[in-house]
Amino acid sequence: MKTIRIAIIGAGAGAGAGAGGIATLSQLADQVMDSAKVELHLFDPMSVVSPGAPYGKDLDFAKLNRPAVAMDELLTESSSFHQWLKSQSEGRFNDFSFAPRWLFGSFLYEMLSNVTLTLHEKNILFRAYPCSVTSIKHSLSRYILQTDTGDHMEMDHVVVAIGPQRRIDPYHLNECSGYRDSAFPLSSLMQWIKPSCSHIGVIGSSLTAIDAVLALVHQYPDIRISMLSRRGRLPSVRGESDKAPPRCFTEEALSSIYSERGRITAENIIDLFNQELEPFGVKLSDITKPTELSALDEFRQSLSGASAPGRCWQSVISRTNNALNYAYALMDEQEKQRTCEILSHEWLRQRIPVPFMTAKKLLQVSEEGRLSVRGGLQNILSREGGFSASFNNGESQNLDQVINASGFEYDLSVNPNDLIINLLEQGQMGLDWRNRGLVAHESCCVVDRDGQTNKTLQVIGAATQGTFLITSAVDVIGLQARRVARHIANLYTISFSTGESCVTQKEVGGI
Repeated sequence: MKTIRIAIIGAGAGAGAGAGGIATLSQLADQVMDSAKVELHLFDPMSVVSPGAPYGKDLDFAKLNRPAVAMDELLTESSSFHQWLKSQSEGRFNDFSFAPRWLFGSFLYEMLSNVTLTLHEKNILFRAYPCSVTSIKHSLSRYILQTDTGDHMEMDHVVVAIGPQRRIDPYHLNECSGYRDSAFPLSSLMQWIKPSCSHIGVIGSSLTAIDAVLALVHQYPDIRISMLSRRGRLPSVRGESDKAPPRCFTEEALSSIYSERGRITAENIIDLFNQELEPFGVKLSDITKPTELSALDEFRQSLSGASAPGRCWQSVISRTNNALNYAYALMDEQEKQRTCEILSHEWLRQRIPVPFMTAKKLLQVSEEGRLSVRGGLQNILSREGGFSASFNNGESQNLDQVINASGFEYDLSVNPNDLIINLLEQGQMGLDWRNRGLVAHESCCVVDRDGQTNKTLQVIGAATQGTFLITSAVDVIGLQARRVARHIANLYTISFSTGESCVTQKEVGGI
């Protein structure tokens, strides 16, 4: 009887991976039958498989941007982070608390231990390898995986669950002394700060940048900090939560439109969002319209209005991720481009808001004169003893050290990861017009350069942005993990029960 060897590449969280490898492994452990003829092989460069840097042991300032109960969307039905959190924290947190990231990482580590035990009880072979996979070559009906340790392994099925591999570095500072290309872990920032440092520049203004600012001001009360970015805008402040699911912007509504008209357009997206927002007295154009206020004045206004009942729309639109991805997968390229234009930076600032207490602390730091938020960033140059930031208005600012807390690079054509480069060079992965990876929406099976869907090669997370508009949210990663596991279980059902393989290598891809 043939044993099916399944490789899962990547276990950690990484932005855009969302602990996808661990989530996929957990879903498979739930679905495979006892003593099934299947082996699971997990590859991750960490010497001890863990949730990754964003969820590693760190300072409490690094908070989740979702309430504890919402993090369960990543998990299996038998796993509950919010229940675990309450049992571990002696009443410090409830279902709607924004817990420190490291606590979720601890939960994931415990979940991985439980998954390993489940697989052992089911008599399923599971092995973890502390290495990176650098290439995947297809040979007949199998894959040859090469690792950075020089090993070659044969697999029948491969799941790639790696996040984006580098942050955007538009100012080419990576080799400069006094520059740090990541804010995480926040605890290590304390060893990195020079004793002579009095002014730090933080590139970016997202939640990661805010976490870095709060950690720095807590440890170094005399240091000044400047948040620097091109737009100079802070995220919105999270309002009151509404437990109700979306009423209008649903997969059912989108499916009905597609059935009737044969296509989904950007205008359909606008119409459904407006219907969803109508009870709160706002329109999509209202929340994506740029403001004339300064960044901090707008932030102050957002904070003061966070408790208003009308702000519940934030929690509603945050639950439309999977429906929006469903619509995006059905669109033609022109409508996808239009949708990306509509749901751009202003939309993201509203969709990923700052928790209320975090916002209060940040504003307090600003009012104490220790924080400035500057837009119009043009360039940052290394100079003797530090850096010089220049702005569109002709002004400049000297900085002692610089932390990059900006976004990641999602353009796969410039992705430095050896595995992604290898898949692209072989034509095993196709790209959209933005150089984002393409997969089948219902299974996350890779769509190759010729538009064919490969049933035995799947990808989840950041590398799927050609099909999934949103890839970093835990509910999206959870959905992808479930679909990957379901596809594998269905594909090898005969193998699990009789040991005979029924694999067909390729099929023409739909959504």
